[in-house]
Amino acid sequence: MRAVPNDVPLNILRPAELISLSEYPSSWPPEQNDVELALPHGLLIDVTVDQNGQMVGYQIISGPHSVDLRHQLDQMLLFSRFRPMKSFGRSITGGHVILSFSAVRVRG
Repeated sequence: MRAVPNDVPLNILRPAELISLSEYPSSWPPEQNDVELALPHGLLIDVTVDQNGQMVGYQIISGPHSVDLRHQLDQMLLFSRFRPMKSFGRSITGGHVILSFSAVRVRG
């Protein structure tokens, strides 16, 4: 078999993706986590998305794990919008989106 030079890629499986990140709560990230968030990939989370583009759960891969931070992540991700994973053009549950947060402070 030989490859066809004008072959068109098929979109059999399209991964889930972030459309918009909620700004709630507006005071996020908390000041007590500034040291951890200032590191490269200060907070790395894996968000699971359902077929409607809603967050159904998340896991902190690396970064701070405080109860206060988890509460703020719950609120922010609940109001964020995602595009669901698609298989053969149909939305399906189980897509994953990896999000990275870091704090940048500029003093002048």
